[in-house]
Amino acid sequence: MAVSELTDKEYMEWEPGYYRASIALDSREMLIEQQAEKIERNLRLLGATGIEDKLQEGVKATIANLSLGGMNIWVLTGDKLETAQNIGLSCGLIQPDMPTLVISEGSPEKTRDRLRSYISDICSSHCAIKIALIVSGQSLGYLLKDMMDIEFFFLASRCSCVICCRCSPMQKAAVVKLIQNYCDGATLAVGDGANDVAMIQAADVGVGICGEEGMQASLAADYSISQFRFLGRLLFVHGAISYHRTTKTILYFFYKTMCETIILFLYSNWSLSSETAVFDSWSIVFYNMFFSSWPPLAVGIWDRLFSFGIMEQYPGLYVLSQRGQTFNLKLFFLWIADGVLHAFVIFFVVYYTFEQGVVWSHGREANMRCFGTAMNIALVLTVNIKAAIEMDSHTIMSVVAIGGSLVMMFIYLFSYCLTSPSKPLVVVDPEMADIVLDILNSPAILLSIILSSVVAISIDVLFKVLQRLLYRNVKDEVLSKEFASGRKFDVLSDSFFKMRDFMVRTSESALSLVNHPQKSHGYAFSQDEGATVPQSDLVRIYDSRRPKQAGSPMEGERSYRYPDISLKSPKSPFQEHFWEEDRSFKSDNRSTTPPSSSEDESP
Repeated sequence: MAVSELTDKEYMEWEPGYYRASIALDSREMLIEQQAEKIERNLRLLGATGIEDKLQEGVKATIANLSLGGMNIWVLTGDKLETAQNIGLSCGLIQPDMPTLVISEGSPEKTRDRLRSYISDICSSHCAIKIALIVSGQSLGYLLKDMMDIEFFFLASRCSCVICCRCSPMQKAAVVKLIQNYCDGATLAVGDGANDVAMIQAADVGVGICGEEGMQASLAADYSISQFRFLGRLLFVHGAISYHRTTKTILYFFYKTMCETIILFLYSNWSLSSETAVFDSWSIVFYNMFFSSWPPLAVGIWDRLFSFGIMEQYPGLYVLSQRGQTFNLKLFFLWIADGVLHAFVIFFVVYYTFEQGVVWSHGREANMRCFGTAMNIALVLTVNIKAAIEMDSHTIMSVVAIGGSLVMMFIYLFSYCLTSPSKPLVVVDPEMADIVLDILNSPAILLSIILSSVVAISIDVLFKVLQRLLYRNVKDEVLSKEFASGRKFDVLSDSFFKMRDFMVRTSESALSLVNHPQKSHGYAFSQDEGATVPQSDLVRIYDSRRPKQAGSPMEGERSYRYPDISLKSPKSPFQEHFWEEDRSFKSDNRSTTPPSSSEDESP
């Protein structure tokens, strides 16, 4: 800002020419600039102004957590090189003492020479240090073609962070595709503007931030968040839990299907490859429909390895899923082998019990249907107990799912008691009539059912105990600390407490603003982190609805909101009481009473 003093004579000589220039029909802007140059001379400097493009709240902490979670972070921005470098420093991607490699050349030959010189320096250096790489948009265009993309990715993969500045939307998408071509991992793109749409759509997972830049990125993305800091919860909590639930549901489905299939195979081999199934047809249908379908649903909906707070507190737990420790070929074949082992235990325990001969007091001897029903009960009981011991958090709904599956099986079996060969109420196999009563009246059959389930489950329990005692990992350590603190048991009714908090609301007069801060939606780059007075309240100090006279000082237009802002955060109940009295006193002595409106009370 600068100033120049004009006399009345100078102004009167200059003003007609400026007026003619302002109303000219042709070349108006050029004529106005010519007139302005006549007086914009010998100026006296008053000061300078600047606009700071501040980061959102929690960006630095979120990026640090993403790095701890084993993710490589690339920044693709349209800002110039100096701005991009400063943003990297402010968000913690670039440390002050970190070596920085800059590729900002004007020709393909110079870009190739600079790239190869950096690669040779890194290959010759044997010390493991963190390096930052900054690439300009013009050089990036050269690196993405002419067979330099492989060398560029080799260099970028050796750097701890990569910043590409002055990028066009197509260049952002090209960088994402470059990573997909030469990297086995998945790509996630985060953007908040229309120039990020191509990048978001090219990535495996697109996340859009809705806010100041519009809704184009959010509409084109797979997920939408309001602030960048919510990306940590999206990945470390919701993403990790979704992956954990999906993988465990898949493994359990293969396990329970393998159990039933191997039992049918063993019976077919025992019966000399006859076409007769050991289970009746309805039991085979209801096994996957009712008897074993609810536990995997409970696992896929309510199960979680850690509590939400622990998963946000320890971002390194996200590495468990990245390294495939919760789902891999070894774990898959272990579940398959477990299903085969359980099938062998169930079949042969029940088989050798019936081989000894089972005869009831009424003279009836156990037949094939009794043998198959006993084995079916042992199978359903085993797979449901297996689901219970494999769940990492037992909620009310998971208990209902497991118990409901067993109840539905017994309801199905007892329905046969309503039938008899002479007066059938339901068209069923006559051999199944009163079969469950005969099983309950035989201690040997009941013992075989219980023994087969106990032996099968004991193998899994013993394996888990030995694994946690001899081969403890990070997951076991965190679980031990969580159980020791008593926080793990909160998940039993966590969803119901959330529902209760949603249904029951407390009046605002009973809420403390210190203990329950107001939630903010959206963001502002100029908002200070942890500020006492939000930026939105500072803007509303002045009442924009009241007409202002030209040249009136802003202090004279102070809004009636200012006392509410200054008295917004009482430090104690005593201060809250006196502040309320002071507020009422000032409201009674105001010269102007503002009109009551719902807009005034909106946050």
